[in-house]
Amino acid sequence: MTKLAQEVFIPAVVPGLRGEDVFSHNIEYLRPYVARLKEIGMMPMRFQLSDITRHFGHTLGLQEPVTCWFQAGNKVELSSGMVCCAELQWPFGEDLIGFEEEFLITEEGGVNITY
Repeated sequence: MTKLAQEVFIPAVVPGLRGEDVFSHNIEYLRPYVARLKEIGMMPMRFQLSDITRHFGHTLGLQEPVTCWFQAGNKVELSSGMVCCAELQWPFGEDLIGFEEEFLITEEGGVNITY
């Protein structure tokens, strides 16, 4: 999951995208893997990608609430210089596997700053 964030999710976040664009990108990236994820027990058999409503991350700032969530329907536009978190919580049996990676949005794409 961390590799997914570092190599796919974070680099794809560029200025001009909206929170909902980031969410859609991640859903589409996962689509070809659904059958395999179910086969190895990393996705419940009854689960569909359309069941994912939780965000994939958010911007960071000095005040709450968060300025932009990376989830369906969020129209906030991202800008260069924003600091964000890539976040995923994934069901695994009765538990969840989760990660959070911080990154900076640049003109060329997101740059991981969590190393």
